Amino acid sequence: MLFCPKCGAQNEEGWESCVKCQRDLVKAQSSIETGLSCLHCGREIEREWSFCPGCGQGIDLKQFEGKKPEITEQTQSETSPLPILIDEKTRLTREKSEALRTYRWLIIAGSLILTGLIVSFVTWFAIGSRAIYTSNASSILLGLNKTKADLLQITATLYPQEGGVPQESLVELRTCREKFNNLYELANKLKPPSEARESHKQLVETISQCLSISDKLVRALENNDAALYGEALAELDKVRETQVAPVGFPAIYMAQEVTVKADLYQIRMDVRRIVATEEPQQGGGSQQAVNDLQVDKEKLDKLLKQLNLLKPSSGSEENHQRLLEVVTQYQGIVEKLIRAYQSNDTSLYFEALRELDKAEQIPLEF
Repeated sequence: MLFCPKCGAQNEEGWESCVKCQRDLVKAQSSIETGLSCLHCGREIEREWSFCPGCGQGIDLKQFEGKKPEITEQTQSETSPLPILIDEKTRLTREKSEALRTYRWLIIAGSLILTGLIVSFVTWFAIGSRAIYTSNASSILLGLNKTKADLLQITATLYPQEGGVPQESLVELRTCREKFNNLYELANKLKPPSEARESHKQLVETISQCLSISDKLVRALENNDAALYGEALAELDKVRETQVAPVGFPAIYMAQEVTVKADLYQIRMDVRRIVATEEPQQGGGSQQAVNDLQVDKEKLDKLLKQLNLLKPSSGSEENHQRLLEVVTQYQGIVEKLIRAYQSNDTSLYFEALRELDKAEQIPLEF
């Protein structure tokens, strides 16, 4: 049985309109949620209805809105405030625990990120300090070897004599002494990392010995003191046999080796460019090609001299020897190309090209 929400007339279930007032009954038969319930049967009702579709009782909103619906024993147990309070307390406890857990994880994540940043900064600083030291110590070591070679060359043909030595030779010796003094000051200013302290100490001692020897040589020649000059030469012979690049300087040797390889690679590309654009011509060949190859030959001579001054670290001897062989091989190739261009010798030119092709197959990353 269904009652019309407008006039309260009885209708059968399933009818679409009221038999008395023709009111639409579709909504009255459907499930609705309005928050308003009949005070008699508890059915959900609309605010504009005059009668309850379930029980047919009249609806007075002003009358029943001030009253509370009947509560059975079952509904009282279901709507008791105690479980609501317990659920609310549980919910708050759970939310608090989740918030504390999230906060704890944020603290842990922040600590890890901060620790990572600190470790990265310390590592970067240590690597940067080592790189700076390696670069500076490498330059000092190269300057020491070069100045020592100059000193040996000067003293090879010089000896105290009546009337004094040539002023030019004395100036060269004073220049060497000044260079050794500058190198000594630079080396003392460097702060080596812990693993390079012993080798750095050896480097400073070697520079100090060379500085003392050069000072003795200058004083001996200025005062024509043959005994002091002989003493200085004996010390120079000992330094000649000293390992100038101390054990424990692998980073310095590697830095110099990388520089040599980079220069050799550039020379190799330049030679290939020259032979690709110029061939021997009638009348003596291209003068520009000869000039460019002469420049490359001078660079190769300097590289070979630089390699001979370097002392490879332990374990690098084989690679050092291979690098020497490659530079020497390119020297021979460039010399052949120069002769081929100058004499218009095509057979020598193509012979040099074949050697160049083989040399280019040798990797420089050994």
